Amino acid sequence: MRGDGLTMFRIGGPSPEARDGVEVVHLSWEEAAAGYLGFTSMVEYEKGAMAPVRLKPGRNIARDAVELGLGPFGAKWPVRTTGSVFENAIDGDSSTAFEEQIVIENRDWPVFGIEFAGLLPVNRIVFYPTTANPDHFPEFYELFGWAGDKVKLVNPWNEFDYTYDLLDEAERNRVSHVEVTMPTQLFHTLILVINREITRDNNAYSTADQPWEIAEFEIYGDGYAPVAEYHTRILDLGATSSLGDIRWQGDKARDARVQIRTRSGADDDPLRYWILTGRGDEISSSDAAGNPLTRAHYDKLSPVRKGGVTHDVDNWSFWSAPYSFADSTGTSFKSTGPHQFAQLQIDFASVAQAGGKLGYLEFEASSPPVVRDVVGEVSPVVAVAGEETRFVYAFRPNFTPVEVGEGESGFDRFLLSTPGELSRVDSVRVNEDIVPCELVIDAALTPCEQLGEPRPRLEFVLPRLDVKDSGKIVEVFFRARIYRFGTVFDGLLLDSERPNEVGQSVTGGDATFLLESNQLSVGVDLSGNLLQDVGVSSPVLTPNGDGVNDGVEFHYSLLQLASDQSVTIDVFNLNGQRVRRVYEGMETSGRQQRRWDGRGENGPLAPGLYIYRIAVDADAREAERNGVISVVY
Repeated sequence: MRGDGLTMFRIGGPSPEARDGVEVVHLSWEEAAAGYLGFTSMVEYEKGAMAPVRLKPGRNIARDAVELGLGPFGAKWPVRTTGSVFENAIDGDSSTAFEEQIVIENRDWPVFGIEFAGLLPVNRIVFYPTTANPDHFPEFYELFGWAGDKVKLVNPWNEFDYTYDLLDEAERNRVSHVEVTMPTQLFHTLILVINREITRDNNAYSTADQPWEIAEFEIYGDGYAPVAEYHTRILDLGATSSLGDIRWQGDKARDARVQIRTRSGADDDPLRYWILTGRGDEISSSDAAGNPLTRAHYDKLSPVRKGGVTHDVDNWSFWSAPYSFADSTGTSFKSTGPHQFAQLQIDFASVAQAGGKLGYLEFEASSPPVVRDVVGEVSPVVAVAGEETRFVYAFRPNFTPVEVGEGESGFDRFLLSTPGELSRVDSVRVNEDIVPCELVIDAALTPCEQLGEPRPRLEFVLPRLDVKDSGKIVEVFFRARIYRFGTVFDGLLLDSERPNEVGQSVTGGDATFLLESNQLSVGVDLSGNLLQDVGVSSPVLTPNGDGVNDGVEFHYSLLQLASDQSVTIDVFNLNGQRVRRVYEGMETSGRQQRRWDGRGENGPLAPGLYIYRIAVDADAREAERNGVISVVY
């Protein structure tokens, strides 16, 4: 059982640096996936990092087939078998082989295949006999590839005409070292059928007198596995805990995706088991004594009594929406809590040479939590993009009663954050009573009316609330600008007496009958322009090196973008010729700013008027704004 305090859980990478008062639990990727519901598919590890399997020229991926799937197999219709006999053909030892005479009683249609747990980009296949028997090569063979999903192969040749691609075939082969090349394509299974005889134009060719063996079956390719998956086991946090920020270190190519999801729960199994009661189709999640069915009990049931398995909605959250990969330096753990158990899921989607990797993933947990749970909502739920709007954020904390409590500490801070801008605070109320409104800005207490410039997050000082205040409604009245549909206002309750420990996230729900939103996200009117508030810091530019107006700032607001989109800033002369591309890149919704030094592509510009253009290309929608700027010396 983990003691009270803050714990850092890290998976992969090096162990985090020690911090006073912080316990560290460090697991390798392999260790974290070993156990109940742990799962990996088409991932590999190097120097503490995890990435999708990548084939580079010269890498024989068949050597890793056992780790990456079901591995090698053999068959004689309708039987499929696996084992060391077949692994002789992928062990890198050309003195051992998959031999016909030791695995097939007669010579009718023997098969050698390799199956992976996912797709791989293959462009070359090589096979040959042992060096001791160079003439024991297959005389008649057919090589097939299959790019289907994860399906057990039982009777491959009955499917050849439907789902398998014929990659190569030979009649009267006389080559000991067979090498088949092709354009790079994705395959899940490769099958070599060594025929007893082949009939062509009524002529039968027999291999009855030709012994054969496969010393090595080699597979080469170029690029990443397009899909790879990783699930940790159910992680025991040691005690009921608030879950804090989640962080990761990694990188990805522009066309690749790395999706991280989480879920958390109150017990060690996120599944609910059902039993058929015997009264028609009626099912129950309890046994005859009224106790909840466990996995062990369910596994012992006969098939006719098993009623199925579902998600345990009472004790576990659903998988969260994917975290934004750009939030790698820290973002709130999305799964509800506090809980004692958690699970993490990572999905990689790669394209050709575009892939990603994770060096490590870590999250914080602290026990006891500040509060059992807290629900909140924001109103209104629709605003005009880019315009200052009045909002109210209401939340209701719920504590465990003292007589059965777990020592929840209470809270006196509220952290409100958003991808937009929090521009002003009007008041804070507890159970409709106005309370003094102070903010923590740069570690100092500041009256709310002295907020100053807009900020993406604000930390409010509240009167301390603990178990005696369970169910009280806290309301924050503020103003903000939002720039994209589905903007979420995140809330976090903190205890200033435990500054090193994590708080409790607000969960969307029915906090008060006075509001009807029951959610923490706000939509925007989608009829407006994508590009607004376009301007320049000075209409006159004097790039003479005196430090005054040597450069200017282009500023603009991007609205309603659901993901990063292409933005360009260009400067043209009055003849329409572009003299400088100031910026080209991907940006998301929000207030943006880019600097120009006043120079052209080939050096200083001649004095005169110039036109600037800011343009955004957002899939099916485009927008651009123009302006004039003067260059003088």
